[in-house]
Amino acid sequence: MNDKTNPDDGDVFDDKADSEQVKASFNNLVASAEDLLKTTASYSGAEVQAARDKLRLQLDMAGRQLDDYRGTIEERLCHTVKAGERCIREHPWKSVGLAAVAGMIWAKLMAGGDDRRL
Repeated sequence: MNDKTNPDDGDVFDDKADSEQVKASFNNLVASAEDLLKTTASYSGAEVQAARDKLRLQLDMAGRQLDDYRGTIEERLCHTVKAGERCIREHPWKSVGLAAVAGMIWAKLMAGGDDRRL
């Protein structure tokens, strides 16, 4: 089940590259907003409109990248859920045992420092 070449894994995206791209997009957005503020404070007319257009373009690009990133996350979540379901179907008794152990650990944690013994 640890097949790293499975095309259904959703590993067509690089997490670090995606997050760096989103971060860079927001940094560009902030820089454009600062440029707009500086330009608006000292100039008027065509320069202000150019800065506003640049900011609008950066906002549109950031919005599209966020939508793409959200779609990537949703796709990966779907693949993960499907892989979990497939694993449970292939190993039902191991799944039941794991759930029982997890339930016992959870119950012990919820009991906390209660040292009363039965």
